[in-house]
Amino acid sequence: MDKNNKCSYAECNKKLKLTDLSCRCCERFCLSHRLPETHNCIYDYKTSGKELLNKQNQPCVAKKMISI
Repeated sequence: MDKNNKCSYAECNKKLKLTDLSCRCCERFCLSHRLPETHNCIYDYKTSGKELLNKQNQPCVAKKMISI
């Protein structure tokens, strides 16, 4: 853990606990600012989710039938 163990939110100065995790934007926030909506997160969850779905759901392509 780094030396600066305070909330990264600008107006908040709360001390962080061991259970406070970092956000996907690589900043650490207290319990009240941990949600992306409350700290104006810069991480793009929408494109990240689309990329994950594309990676997990590969297109199923069947062999073509030979016509008689």
